[in-house]
Amino acid sequence: MSEADFRRQEPGRAPSFVALVLLVITIEFIYRAKRLGQLHGLTLLLAYALEPILSRYAAMRAWTLDHRILACFVFRKNALSARGGVP
Repeated sequence: MSEADFRRQEPGRAPSFVALVLLVITIEFIYRAKRLGQLHGLTLLLAYALEPILSRYAAMRAWTLDHRILACFVFRKNALSARGGVP
């Protein structure tokens, strides 16, 4: 199966991936602003609503920064298994 055939079979996959990337970027910006105490207005309310997600994100981010080499293998294996490349 070529890549073009794969894209034709799952047309909603690319927009979902873009949305996921934008969500992670948004969480990173909120996380950094919260650490610096620069949240105001709506972002402050959003940060309080996302507190459980931000806490998990902070733990995952700290682990990834502490274990960069291992994180590369873990995330690569997860990405390949999601695509069906690794059993």
